[in-house]
Amino acid sequence: MGDVVLENLEGIIFDLDDTLYNKADWLVPALEHAARIMALDEHRVWEAATSYVHSKGVADVNIFNHVLLSCGQSDSALNIRAFVAAANNYRPASGSLNLWPGAEAALRQLGSRYRLAVMADGLVEAQNAKIIGLRLASFCSVFILSDEIDGIRSRRPDPRPYREALSRMGTRASRTLFVGDNPVKDFIRARQLGMATARVMTGEYANMDYPSREHAADYTISSVARLPELLKNGASHVLKPSVRNVEDDQDDPLSPSSRKQPSA
Repeated sequence: MGDVVLENLEGIIFDLDDTLYNKADWLVPALEHAARIMALDEHRVWEAATSYVHSKGVADVNIFNHVLLSCGQSDSALNIRAFVAAANNYRPASGSLNLWPGAEAALRQLGSRYRLAVMADGLVEAQNAKIIGLRLASFCSVFILSDEIDGIRSRRPDPRPYREALSRMGTRASRTLFVGDNPVKDFIRARQLGMATARVMTGEYANMDYPSREHAADYTISSVARLPELLKNGASHVLKPSVRNVEDDQDDPLSPSSRKQPSA
């Protein structure tokens, strides 16, 4: 891949879960919903789920095991599958979910300059419900649900969701920025296709290292709220495809990070 240029961007693709909003805000009430379906004590489920999020700081996949065991249930593979399926049936009311702080203002600002899209892996019905709950149609007109293409086989890092997004947005890869949070699956394919990439340090994967330098995003920002600043200050800069960070306490948001670089 060549130099990464932020000027002349036409479009931005956002990952959904933990990039635009805190997935825990959806998952805790989803687990309460699953409790009703599985005849579990709703309050006990809520207590177990919220205590897990508070202690871990995130809602990772182990929350299902924790909640089941806290309710005196087996966390067998069969029970986990049933619990996950019941949680995915949760349908939040429109506007009942909130974006990360500052994200709404950022999306409104960016939407006046760029074409915006949202990409999500996972069960189509559940991801559509999150989009409605967050009222994302107010900011974005293109939504790519990777499972609609070829089921779980087309989830990232498969290239097909990225290509579908570019096609529906009508933008070239070289003039498109992908914004995500997962260091394993979000950036490697986007970069190979020629997109610029930015990682937000929010959610479940904020403390996870890149598996290799090839997986690394071109830029790192603290949250989506900082993206307008990155684009404003980085528009005249050309950077090699290496990890860059925008730190809250730095005067220059494009200065190289002191974060340890991933090994090849």
